[in-house]
Amino acid sequence: MTAQFTGVIPPIVTPLTAGGDIDAGSLRRVIDHVMTDGAQGVFVLGSTGEGTSFTAAQRSQVITTAADHLAGRGVLLAGVLAPSTAQTAELIPDAVAAGADAVVAAAPFYLATHPAEINRHFRRLAEIAGSTPLVGYDIPARVHSKLPAEVVIGLAADGVIAAIKDSSGSLPGLRRLVIERERRGVTGFSILTGAEPTADLAIAVGVDGIIPGLGNLSVAPFVTVLQSARCGDLKAAAAAQEQILGLMPVFDVGDRNRISDSSATTGGIKTALWLMGVIGSAAVAEPLSRLDESETARIRRLLAGAGLLSPR
Repeated sequence: MTAQFTGVIPPIVTPLTAGGDIDAGSLRRVIDHVMTDGAQGVFVLGSTGEGTSFTAAQRSQVITTAADHLAGRGVLLAGVLAPSTAQTAELIPDAVAAGADAVVAAAPFYLATHPAEINRHFRRLAEIAGSTPLVGYDIPARVHSKLPAEVVIGLAADGVIAAIKDSSGSLPGLRRLVIERERRGVTGFSILTGAEPTADLAIAVGVDGIIPGLGNLSVAPFVTVLQSARCGDLKAAAAAQEQILGLMPVFDVGDRNRISDSSATTGGIKTALWLMGVIGSAAVAEPLSRLDESETARIRRLLAGAGLLSPR
């Protein structure tokens, strides 16, 4: 089956200055960091990129900066994450005008929705996107419902969505999508996983690519997982997966008695990138909280153990 989007496409952070402005210089360095390490493109303004936290002007700045700096070196996916169909549709023209190669949308959130309503939501967004590919984002932890496989495959078969980013962590769900894509002869549709702990298994069952938050720190092991699993070298894939699992504690350093899951995960990645010298500040968008000094020290030790810290 021909897929439009393949390889490793990290959902990159949105670097901020200490005052909360977009740090364009650091954003360009993040892009260079992941592209040099083997990424096939970047996904801006997703969950790791704090995509729901910024003004329209800030969002446009992020997409424009990324598009200009990528300059065709890879694909640019841009999140258009909003709670309703109307609000999401409003974000799409600006994202396309700013240079996005594809837009990434989730199901409506806050309001409870029926599969028929989710189906209608994506079909309306595709009308707005026109010739720009629309990527569905299955992220139950944020939307509080999983995209039904029958809806996803139906949308794909009709050319409404060009890809799905599945961050549910459900391997049976991914397997069903792969099987149904083949059974129905759906072409031009990519199945991408956002779950780092099972990246090797997802590729083994037929997924086309990986969109890993940990790819902000190191893309190379994900590339090895993808290439090795595809050619049947399970030993090499397992070794690279062990490297990935060794980085997973970055997400768990933040004390959940003091800060939120979002602060711990996004803050953990930003703190790591700051320690690595890639971005100028570990600042997160309000109302999220930064990691404290002791947590930062733990991140430093984790990076040193993984061989990701260079002298500063």
